[in-house]
Amino acid sequence: MRNSLILFLSLFIVSCNNSNNSKEKFQYESEEEPTTVQSSTMSNNVILNSNDQMKFDKKIIRVNSNQKVTLTLNHNGRFPAISMGHNFVLIKRC
Repeated sequence: MRNSLILFLSLFIVSCNNSNNSKEKFQYESEEEPTTVQSSTMSNNVILNSNDQMKFDKKIIRVNSNQKVTLTLNHNGRFPAISMGHNFVLIKRC
């Protein structure tokens, strides 16, 4: 009797799920961004783009020394920027 009650309650709980079988699934689209080649005159204005895969478009940032640097971080993905936390660390070269 007790096993029957447990079985009935577990089936009841599982069947009360209010979800549709036609769930919308998010698929990432591969967006190939062109590789930028820096000219010999470096600028201290850097624009860094990120996407939903938490990848940045630049791996190396080179700027003029002993000058102020302006860094702009752009989120180009589909998810809202508030829900996609990006970590960016700027370190000094040794």
